[in-house]
Amino acid sequence: MSRFRRRIMAALAAKELPAAYRRLTGIIYDGNVYYATSLRLEGSDTLRLSFMATANCNVIGCYTTSSATTNYSLYVSTTSGSKYLRYGGGTYNSYIATDTRYDVVITPTGCDGMRVDSSWSAKTFTAVSDMLIGSTSVGATSAKLTGTLYGDIEVVGRAVFIPVERISDGEIGYYNTADGSFLENQGSGTPVKLGYA
Repeated sequence: MSRFRRRIMAALAAKELPAAYRRLTGIIYDGNVYYATSLRLEGSDTLRLSFMATANCNVIGCYTTSSATTNYSLYVSTTSGSKYLRYGGGTYNSYIATDTRYDVVITPTGCDGMRVDSSWSAKTFTAVSDMLIGSTSVGATSAKLTGTLYGDIEVVGRAVFIPVERISDGEIGYYNTADGSFLENQGSGTPVKLGYA
């Protein structure tokens, strides 16, 4: 997606934001923060996000077990050749450099924007767990995100998650444009706003 189109989409999303929230440029995660959505990713979904990680960690998605054929999730690793980007029953390259921003698009046929991109064949499935932001499974023993998620997270045609500060109490979370809900931190850590948009 071009920078111009991203700006237009951000402007449209901002118009949908209620007065009770203030838009943020991103959220900084400390390894103990995550957000639960009620959305279950499908094989036909396209996921757009921008992130930076400072260590091996979960970033986003729906994950159950390593053998499941309904995973749609991203765990990133600093080890060359690591394959923890999961789509359906496949595993694909999730190698990153720390402290580097990645603007990523994951589609039914591949991933663009990672340090090493991957391609695959589209599959028909629906994840059996809800999509998490900052982790991939509520019961995951692997690390939650340590780093930053920048701007909106979009499941194209289904939902846009806008990073916001709730004005009434300063709570940092995401506003879901699909249903008007506010996602609060479900972890034990403290999310920090990157800045105001």
